[in-house]
Amino acid sequence: MIRTIEETDHGVLLYPPKEHPYYRLVWHTPDGQRKTTTAGRDRDQAWAKAWVIDAELAKSTADPFDRDISQFAEAWLEAMAKHWGPLHTQKNRQMAEGYIIPQLGTAPAWTLTREQVKQCAEGPASAGTRKHLRSALGSMLTWGFSEDWTSQPREHFFPRQPRTHQSGKGRQHGENHQFISPRMRPSPAACKALAEALHAQQMPTSEGPGNPELAEELWLMAATAASCGLRQGEQWASLVGDLDFASGQWHIERQVIRPKGGPMLTLPKWGRIRDTIIPELTIWGEPLRDRLAAHVDGRQPDELLFPALRGGYFHPSNFARDHLNAARAVAAPIWQRDWTWHSLRHAFCTDLLQRGARDTDVALVAGHRNSATTRNMYVGATAGTTGRLNDLMAAAR
Repeated sequence: MIRTIEETDHGVLLYPPKEHPYYRLVWHTPDGQRKTTTAGRDRDQAWAKAWVIDAELAKSTADPFDRDISQFAEAWLEAMAKHWGPLHTQKNRQMAEGYIIPQLGTAPAWTLTREQVKQCAEGPASAGTRKHLRSALGSMLTWGFSEDWTSQPREHFFPRQPRTHQSGKGRQHGENHQFISPRMRPSPAACKALAEALHAQQMPTSEGPGNPELAEELWLMAATAASCGLRQGEQWASLVGDLDFASGQWHIERQVIRPKGGPMLTLPKWGRIRDTIIPELTIWGEPLRDRLAAHVDGRQPDELLFPALRGGYFHPSNFARDHLNAARAVAAPIWQRDWTWHSLRHAFCTDLLQRGARDTDVALVAGHRNSATTRNMYVGATAGTTGRLNDLMAAAR
């Protein structure tokens, strides 16, 4: 009996059954290794599997000069999606499919020019979309250079922009682009002013009965953001059972995000499941642990710690409209206009470092990617450097 061996465009061989009732696939990788696998009993399914392998071989053997930006973008999304959360994946895919591929899709990836990238990055009308697009382009170009999709590194196409609050102000030599200026970190007094403003807006007045329970919840949200270091999505996803008052620990294993389909629970940023502190006092010196314990007294462990007024999770824009914006206006000028809710987290990290905490410990409770991120964000390149070195040299003589 004559067996017919079929072959795809890139050399994947399909062998029909011989001793066993299974089809077999044989091919060679670009580096010359021979690969083989079974492909089932059905010829059509085996042939389809052969073409899947063929498509992978086509990607790996394609001439770099023949690959275009649309292939580049798809390869980047496929490779990096496993490292991103669902919201970040969704946003980057929107940028790729809405702007990058329509504008640059047919351009050769290997000969991509600075002018093409600049034109693409400046395309969207809104500043917010341009910011997201620039971030997506930067990530794509950084990955592409390491994977031989582009001939030049990211910085060749456009330099990294400093944070908005640093624009035009310059940075000291050696200062990392992640560095957050001290003026962007609220003081304990400023955090206290915001917490008190949130509390006061819900207290009874001559105009109405208010909502004392919500007032206490808002105060605790501000106090724990500044004294425990949680991100907003981590606060809203926390359950009563996540708090251990005996050990002073707060277990963080989820956050709530809001893609277009509605609220979704995911792992914390960078997948950093961790424990943070529940201190006895806030960073401005008022009781916190006892007040938080009273807030959850009698509630079930699986209840949300900070539920919205109608139950469920707060919505970021509704929270800002109904609570945060008015409190910021009342707390001004001690609470600066360009500070956000996330600024409370900066106050937490700064306070710990100023008290002498190790950057590795701060990184663990804050859920940073690593301790280098903590140093880059909060330790200036020259702050105290000359004084320490002069003292060191004087002591050595």
